[in-house]
Amino acid sequence: MDVVTPWSLICRNSPFRRLWFAQLISMAGDFISQVALSALLYERTGQAVYVAALAVATNLPLFLASPLAGVAADRCHRIRLMFRCDLIRAGLVLALLAVARPGGLPIWMALLVVAATETVSAFFEPASAAALPGVVSAEELPAAISLSSASWSMMLAVGAALGGLITTRLGTSAAILANSLSFLVSALLIASLPVKGSQAHEMPPLRPWQDLKDGCVHVLQRPRLVALLLIKVAFGLGTGVLAMLTVLPMQVLHSGQSGVATLFSARGLGAVVGPVMAHSLARSSVAGRARWAGWGIVFTGLFYLLVSQAASLRAAACWVLLAHVGSGLQWVLSTTLLQQSVDDAYRGRVMAFDFAGVTLSMSVSTLAFGSAIDHFGVRAAGGTAALLMVLMGILWLMVFTGWRRQVFQEGAT
Repeated sequence: MDVVTPWSLICRNSPFRRLWFAQLISMAGDFISQVALSALLYERTGQAVYVAALAVATNLPLFLASPLAGVAADRCHRIRLMFRCDLIRAGLVLALLAVARPGGLPIWMALLVVAATETVSAFFEPASAAALPGVVSAEELPAAISLSSASWSMMLAVGAALGGLITTRLGTSAAILANSLSFLVSALLIASLPVKGSQAHEMPPLRPWQDLKDGCVHVLQRPRLVALLLIKVAFGLGTGVLAMLTVLPMQVLHSGQSGVATLFSARGLGAVVGPVMAHSLARSSVAGRARWAGWGIVFTGLFYLLVSQAASLRAAACWVLLAHVGSGLQWVLSTTLLQQSVDDAYRGRVMAFDFAGVTLSMSVSTLAFGSAIDHFGVRAAGGTAALLMVLMGILWLMVFTGWRRQVFQEGAT
């Protein structure tokens, strides 16, 4: 059987095409706003810990709300849930206008608004991930995940560049308005998506705690699911290194907001290549794809170690690009294997566990290394974070593709 390519998937699958366009537009808005807010926080406070706090405000609500969000994704109509989340987020982000204007609300209010918006996103993300197999066939799923991840990376690059341009030319408020508009357009595209799979039938009654317990039991009885959930936790524990993308160009390389946009764009461009490589591995064995996912973490850490010592913006951008080839490879392979290994009735909860694990580990790592940057400098703290990521990748490889190799044999559960 031929492997479905991302291009052929876009051409022949109209529902996926609408979902994909919605993702592109919404992600572009997110990254435009992220670059603008990161620069705003650092300019007003001069402290890297505020940039780290923005990452925590983005990730921690996803962790806290994900358990209930996963239940909602399995017990509510996923498409309708996504539509409502987009409308709510479009309204919430407008509150950032009151922080962005001179003499407006205090800067910490931006963190509260971001946290509220991401709490709503916690319900959107597992519903979106769980809905994907309902708009593509089993043969199309690897291409869909590769394309979605590559699109995230592409929009990171485009959105970061636009964020720097819009913020410099039009101001932070314009970037915030662009993000709000992107949610509205996404909602319009999502509204017409079909409801398929277990969602096409009458939904069982909502029992939040029992449903959550059932989801936990389902995962713990399946070693492969445990391993695939833990790989992103291993990756997340080293992602404090990403604080360098804002602090290094502003504090050390003296390239300002344009430097921040350059490194964010390099991150996106590099991560486009990872999904392409992952798609080329679609026919390899489950164990082989799992090993490549683990090595992706190692490669990311090694290249970020070089970023921490870069003497110029050009060198830093080069190493960031290569680092995110590894992160894109890890993300696509582990996500594809997870989607292929879980039953649809539990898909929302399992994907929510996935988001919860990676966001918690990213929040802890980012806050810790943001504080470390203020105390020890960006080069020392960034190098330490990079080494931690390398160690996490090696540890995962040793545990789950070493002495527990049977976890990833074909047909294993």
